[in-house]
Amino acid sequence: MKKYTNKFLINILKELSLKLGRNPTSYDLGNKNNMPDRSVFESKFGSWNKALTMANLKVNCYYRKWTKDEAIKWLKFKYE
Repeated sequence: MKKYTNKFLINILKELSLKLGRNPTSYDLGNKNNMPDRSVFESKFGSWNKALTMANLKVNCYYRKWTKDEAIKWLKFKYE
C-alpha cells in the first residue's frame, strides 16, 4: 500500500473540490480517477467526514451509529 502524508491527502481534497466546483464525495475518488480511494482517507483521518473537515470542506452526510435499543425505539415512534 502506498504511503500518503496528511498534507498530500488534504491537498487532493482541496484540489478536487476546486476542479469539481463542489465538495468531493467518496465516489469521486479511487482508481477510476487516478486517486487514492476512500479507505486511505478513513485510515489516515479516522473517517471520510474528518478528512473533509481537515481540508476545511463541508461534510456532505452525517451518519449515526444506533444501538439496537435506540433503533427499535425510533422505529416504534416513527410507525405508531
